[in-house]
Amino acid sequence: PDSVSRPYRPYSTELIQGIPHQDSKPEDSFKWAREKQSLNSRILDGIQILMKDIDTNNDTETDTELDGGVIFVKHMAKHSFLYNFDLECCQDETNNNDDTNKEYIIQHKHVLLIRDPVAILSSWNVAKDVHNTISPDEVGIIQLLSIYSTFTSLNKQIVVLDSDSLAKDPTSTLKGLCEDLNISYKDSMLTWESGKHDCDGPWADWWYGDVHESKGWIVQCRPSNNNNNNESNDSHSLSTRK
Repeated sequence: PDSVSRPYRPYSTELIQGIPHQDSKPEDSFKWAREKQSLNSRILDGIQILMKDIDTNNDTETDTELDGGVIFVKHMAKHSFLYNFDLECCQDETNNNDDTNKEYIIQHKHVLLIRDPVAILSSWNVAKDVHNTISPDEVGIIQLLSIYSTFTSLNKQIVVLDSDSLAKDPTSTLKGLCEDLNISYKDSMLTWESGKHDCDGPWADWWYGDVHESKGWIVQCRPSNNNNNNESNDSHSLSTRK
């Protein structure tokens, strides 16, 4: 119905069609065109690049066990209805019992990035010029809980990363995250070049202003309303990485 408030983005048409927005920079045109690729196609492109890197490293390194590389795939919780988590868990059981074709092993793990719901809503309110609605479906808090419940009910591992922990102690939190994901931690994860990056989505100009101005983690301490409860707050913040 026309009376229903629909999610708004100033770049929706361009994003769907894969054409640059009138306000975007010419050097960002490839980011819009990239949106026309399917998710599977983009992941396979990343895998091919990693495999070429592995082959190159194999020619130069003989005694070092190589890390096969990492492909990070960001998803919004509100889109989780498009993914069959139950089917994935069944396929994991099948793949674990299949010893064929294991020259290259592709593994994946889900990481849920969570945040205090009040802080989430406040952040969305700051960006109200980019959207016209704040709803449970749009924010994705309920969907995150659903994903977590699905995995825990099937006794499957899922990693939960609390953004408060990341802001308070990025080094320890990232080391713990890498351990959970069985990947190598590097100090370079703590800093980055300011400005735009090729991995940014074409919507970056609307959402990533503060990120583009940053060069590393800004350590933040969550205030406590009760000085006698500081220990409780700290333990809660760090206990959600599982």
